[in-house]
Amino acid sequence: MIDAVREPLDIMGWQDRRTRDEKAVAALSAMQLSTTPDFLHRTCHALSGGQRQRVAIARALVSDPQLLVADEITAMLDPSTQAVILRELKGRQNENGFSLLFISHDIALARKIADRVYVLNQGRLVDQGAAFEVFGREVFDQEAFNQMDDENRGWREPSVFQAGKRS
Repeated sequence: MIDAVREPLDIMGWQDRRTRDEKAVAALSAMQLSTTPDFLHRTCHALSGGQRQRVAIARALVSDPQLLVADEITAMLDPSTQAVILRELKGRQNENGFSLLFISHDIALARKIADRVYVLNQGRLVDQGAAFEVFGREVFDQEAFNQMDDENRGWREPSVFQAGKRS
């Protein structure tokens, strides 16, 4: 585990090995993962889905990025695990000030996490704006949305949402 999280720092040649290990352990801890020697030396297949997602996020954040692209990061997780991971991710975003491009097909989830929304249909931008404006439109009433045909709504399911950088 520690090797996977440390690898971006290894590739960048960031400081010495001990310092990289310390930063990787801190990244795992920040995602509320164990930092015991037993856990640090586990392989990915020995982890739960939620733990794997947290390790992936720790790995992505260990190099202090200015932008994190999160493509369907919670799609295969149960709602409880999904909520915990998103809360932790938003906490890291608020703490470290990076921008988050959150890509999802889940409208309810995007409503909770996004500051700005970009709606794509078959790869083309069809709507954009502040989340409260876009989601306030009638088309985002999920029940009405599901009953509309494609011609009347102009697009199918939203596919990209941006959780903006906090100033």
